[in-house]
Amino acid sequence: MAVAAPSAEKLARVSYGPDSERRRQLFARAQSYYGDPILTPSHQLNLAMRGFGHRFLYDSEYMRWIGERVGYAAVESVGNFEVPDEGICAYLKERKPERWDTQTETWLFTKGQS
Repeated sequence: MAVAAPSAEKLARVSYGPDSERRRQLFARAQSYYGDPILTPSHQLNLAMRGFGHRFLYDSEYMRWIGERVGYAAVESVGNFEVPDEGICAYLKERKPERWDTQTETWLFTKGQS
């Protein structure tokens, strides 16, 4: 099973990190939502939480914990455009803008051996 969701880790890494191009991609969307003359990481984090109906931002630690609770043997993060299913990967590459990759993380849940 694969889950793609807004990632608290990725948003923080891009919002506060040194990669100015990724930060520009992420913040470009926020320009149309805020009238402030400055955009800070707090603007982006609030927009990710409240602007699109999300109720929770995820991280790898939580995904591993929840996966174990419901019987998955492993949970790993993979590149959003590197999902090991050709159909899903093609769909994502065709439909999702690069900006989506700056705030979303994909986790693969693997069932244990029976």
